[in-house]
Amino acid sequence: MTASNTTSRQARRRWAADCVQLDLTGSQFDHALTLLNTIRDRGASEDVLEDLTLAIGHLRQARRAVSDASRHLWPLTGEDSWHA
Repeated sequence: MTASNTTSRQARRRWAADCVQLDLTGSQFDHALTLLNTIRDRGASEDVLEDLTLAIGHLRQARRAVSDASRHLWPLTGEDSWHA
């Protein structure tokens, strides 16, 4: 095995680990969104409701960005199919 092959394999492993980390981060976003939605739906004051709604929107955007990053990085790992 050449040094180039070893380096390439190591890079693919790092990218796969990064994908897993991105997916874990995405799961944390999902959990936070669930909590915020629950708080909002239980009846918050108007000013809190507005803040929660804005926070939920921003978290959803961040969640999409994390998912997109994972999906774009995964093909670089050399695996046949996406992991999630």
